[in-house]
Amino acid sequence: MDTALPSECADAATMDPITRAAYRIACGPWLLAFNLEWATHISEAFSLNPIPRAPAWLAGCTNADGLLVPVVDLLLLIDPRAQNAVQTVATSRNEKVRLLLGSHSAGENKEAIGLLFTGLPQQIRFTPQALPPDMPLPALLKTVALGFAQAADGLAALELDTRSLIDLCMGQLDTADELFVSP
Repeated sequence: MDTALPSECADAATMDPITRAAYRIACGPWLLAFNLEWATHISEAFSLNPIPRAPAWLAGCTNADGLLVPVVDLLLLIDPRAQNAVQTVATSRNEKVRLLLGSHSAGENKEAIGLLFTGLPQQIRFTPQALPPDMPLPALLKTVALGFAQAADGLAALELDTRSLIDLCMGQLDTADELFVSP
């Protein structure tokens, strides 16, 4: 699925700096919004290869246009307790599992990441709003949330900072790697 903005949306986005465009996806109890400029494509057909000794939230990796891209079960990353409370995206069999791929650098996998989700993504336009400081969110989700993405349909999603999300994943991998003793 091509994720490019239609020309009329791109023109509107350049004229109105307050309005943004994003894909809204469900992640457990939260709706999350990912900037359309970051999203490279959405895939319904993909091969997920396991990564030995990976944390539970790192579902595996996939080949995307010749690049090896890590794939994250975002629910397990932002709320590790969810593993016991609900079925994760990776193990859910009731809905079609899809993959949202995104990158800040075209043709490189340094900043590329895949995110598993179920349901259908929705392309939204929104005006960003600040998060209340006392909003009850898991600590890791708070670190990557930019604010609310209030769409015209009345549903608010959490707009995520994808650079912070990638940094969070790298930090979690560094921490997990420290737990393994080298022979």
